[in-house]
Amino acid sequence: MVHPKDVPVSKTFTLKDVTDANEAVEDMVSVGFAGRKEGFKVLMPREKRIAKRIGYTVTTGVSYGLRKRGHPRDVKYWTYIPLCHSTGGLGRSRQARSLSICGVVLFDGPVFPSKGLPRLYRL
Repeated sequence: MVHPKDVPVSKTFTLKDVTDANEAVEDMVSVGFAGRKEGFKVLMPREKRIAKRIGYTVTTGVSYGLRKRGHPRDVKYWTYIPLCHSTGGLGRSRQARSLSICGVVLFDGPVFPSKGLPRLYRL
């Protein structure tokens, strides 16, 4: 089974609020998703209210931005919570422990097959 840490990432965004999310969306849309073998990782606080706002801003913003520019919107994403004791990589880092974070990984749909991806969503 594929885990978010296994997806190649071209850039990681650490967001604290919706303003940061809007800036990250602009950056992701300007780079684009089509044909890229790397995705984008978005890290955010685990506080439910803030995480929902940031997640909504990122997913709808990316979809709207790609549609506005005429780019293909076949973007897949999934959310996860890196647990310090069970996940490798990010979950064991100081950043994950100190920020109490959750994450979203966004990537081009055709590049990664749907098989084996947990809780996968399509924009």
